[in-house]
Amino acid sequence: MSETTDAHPKKTNKKSAHKGEYPVLLTDAECVECRVEGTDASGRPVSLSDCCEITVASSDLKVATVDAPCGNVFKVHAVKAGKANITVEAVTSDEEEFSFTLPVEVSSTALVGINVVPGQGMPH
Repeated sequence: MSETTDAHPKKTNKKSAHKGEYPVLLTDAECVECRVEGTDASGRPVSLSDCCEITVASSDLKVATVDAPCGNVFKVHAVKAGKANITVEAVTSDEEEFSFTLPVEVSSTALVGINVVPGQGMPH
């Protein structure tokens, strides 16, 4: 039995894995456009337009779906009430891997009751 090996194994050098501190709040009738930016050592934005391949994925497609990125922009579409995590990965030409997890909470727009909001009083 002979073994074959890849002459150029893929190296990955995971540099950063970050989770968003606050969830994106959507109703099941909404979507949101997101832009992926790099950051330098000082926390300033760095353009990713020419240096990275960006991929996005949802942890629960029944709650939220994502469009494939166009450059560094993608959309999250709410589907139904629940929670999901959107994982964003950027891989540089040097195969350095960066990732970010964006929490999403979706609420339902289904009618569950009514409110009456009175206006200001006026003379008859």
